[in-house]
Amino acid sequence: MKPWRYTKERILGAPIALNFDYNPRPVRLIGTIMDAHSMETSLKGGLKVFSKSEETNLSLWIPASNPKLRYEVTAARGSFEHYLNERDKWDEAWLTGRARIK
Repeated sequence: MKPWRYTKERILGAPIALNFDYNPRPVRLIGTIMDAHSMETSLKGGLKVFSKSEETNLSLWIPASNPKLRYEVTAARGSFEHYLNERDKWDEAWLTGRARIK
């Protein structure tokens, strides 16, 4: 687990690259950080990420201590405007029935 330290205000809206080590093939997603829990390295810490894969909208809670998951925050600072745009996309997908919690 890589150590981290950030504030929630700084990281909201930042782009993130996620790599899941799944069989038979790994999955790579690019998304936006929508929420954060814990401000420094902690097994209980995690990130809420919005991502889109082909026609599927994904809202994921990423635990920081998952060894099957590698992630990289690709910007040092998030953009609050980008965060609001992504949140609007998720709200629209939810309201039109293109996103459901299962």
